[in-house]
Amino acid sequence: MLVTYAEEIKQTIHNIQNNEIENIQNPTFQLRYYEDPYVKIKTKGNTASIVAMHVYALRQPDYSPEHKKLLYNMTDGKCVYQCDHYSIYENAIDDMVYGSPKTWVLDGGIRILSPIRATEDFQWANTPWGDMTRIIDRGEMWNFHGYEDFPQLETGIQTVDAAYNLAVDILQKNLSEVYAMPGNEGLLNAGLLQGKGEGFGVWVRDTCHNAFRIANFLIPDRIRKSLIFVTRRGFDNGSDSVAMPPIAIWDYYQATADKSILFETYDDLLKFVSKADSIYDGDQGLMHAEHSVAQDAFTEKHNSGYSLSPQIYYANMYFAMAEICDTLQKDLKKSIEFKQKGTTILNNVKSQYWNAEKGCFASGPRGSEAYEKGIWEATGAEACVWPKFHVSDHQQRQIFLQTIKTQKNALNDFGLNWYPFEEGKNHFWNTCWVSWTEGIAVAANHEGDMELLRKLIFQQVRNVVVNKTFHEAVDYSTGRAWRWPGLTWHASAFLGYFMFGLLGMSYEKEGLLISPCIPQEFSHMKLCNLRYRDVVFEIEICGSGNQFDIYVDDSKTEFIDVAIKGRHRVMLCPKH
Repeated sequence: MLVTYAEEIKQTIHNIQNNEIENIQNPTFQLRYYEDPYVKIKTKGNTASIVAMHVYALRQPDYSPEHKKLLYNMTDGKCVYQCDHYSIYENAIDDMVYGSPKTWVLDGGIRILSPIRATEDFQWANTPWGDMTRIIDRGEMWNFHGYEDFPQLETGIQTVDAAYNLAVDILQKNLSEVYAMPGNEGLLNAGLLQGKGEGFGVWVRDTCHNAFRIANFLIPDRIRKSLIFVTRRGFDNGSDSVAMPPIAIWDYYQATADKSILFETYDDLLKFVSKADSIYDGDQGLMHAEHSVAQDAFTEKHNSGYSLSPQIYYANMYFAMAEICDTLQKDLKKSIEFKQKGTTILNNVKSQYWNAEKGCFASGPRGSEAYEKGIWEATGAEACVWPKFHVSDHQQRQIFLQTIKTQKNALNDFGLNWYPFEEGKNHFWNTCWVSWTEGIAVAANHEGDMELLRKLIFQQVRNVVVNKTFHEAVDYSTGRAWRWPGLTWHASAFLGYFMFGLLGMSYEKEGLLISPCIPQEFSHMKLCNLRYRDVVFEIEICGSGNQFDIYVDDSKTEFIDVAIKGRHRVMLCPKH
């Protein structure tokens, strides 16, 4: 009897269908992968022979002859990051999870040579959330075609530059009409999904996260139309989506000083606030929220109906609306009410969710199972430690970051586990989503934790370069990427690692602050053609550490005022 991969797959699917293996109907993570495939023969006799055998594979075991020529005399270069599961070199990635061949980066980060690593599904799984994995580009070679409106990154490490370029490429493709669904032309697509003309469409939450995670800062002209669109239509995916448009549009105004968008969207934004009011629990001073951000398919058992991350976003929604009212000098009585409600929610988060004994902001308030056991999840953790949302102080951030780094089943070589306390497996539980780590990278900057910042960057360099895209999920236990390709808010979060994590940029109505935290590997990083309002910066780093002097055209400064215009050189030099 021949024991083959096909039989393993068949048995795995049988086990899944009979609920014997976790709670996901995708067999990718239950298979055993062998560096050297084999066929085992079982027989009652002493001898056996194979008369004929046909072997089929999803891909060939090595690169095509044409591409192997490109690799002639190629060297890995210096190893810049190494862990138990992969090694990242200047020009290549050697990944023990996916196996050979190595992934190679060519021509300064504009070409990647890597075979298809994910297992593609061609029909929807019969689950409430419809799991499947799609692949848009099935070739070995990825080519980058330029930056358009995005700045150019140069680190001297081709693998890092390629990951940055891939994130830019994903955003550019999702902004193009080529991948847009009918009626969504000129808007930011949520993901590439099934390919040209069949993208993911425009989602309220995804658009807004893209906006305040990077797009308001990098491509305000491109995101503006999408922000207006989602205040009036678009897929409303989740109860917390109501909070997103006011936050994103106020953030857009801070990045651009474009007051006209506030006038254009004001009446629609008031409708979102009205919806939010309907789930506000005045007795508790909290928003009734069964699920954390984007957790729209599975019931959370631990939070007593007051999940953490929506509290933070709704509080900031009320603050944003108060700022908009004040800026427009409209509904000033409502502005006072908005500020009071936001303050009440935020104060209750600070007093009811911080569990000092467990070293975390729990996913539920005092009295909930989550609080008593110190249960937390990634979206709440990110929102709490991200300074822009004004939840944690320095000490709490330091403690929570330490908890994230040391908590069992929370952070490994592949990423941050969205739900460290859940044993099941689906596209939320026991998976890593890049989008929920940008705020953690910013917190690492604020606390000078260069090793955590370095880890977050390189684990996603590995993920995106080896797979030549950002799939929606990375399995926490196996490190294998799966589900939808070309996710924009993952790409935006990754770009945020560089602007808001490494460079420590933050903006407000009055201008731009730069507060770098630079690991050694990025000590010669350059960011060219970075646009901010009416200025274009050429930024150059001249060392590592977290204490820098900032020079704009040789003049030392701590804050870049919005009045600056034209093209300017910015040097970041370590303090002596």
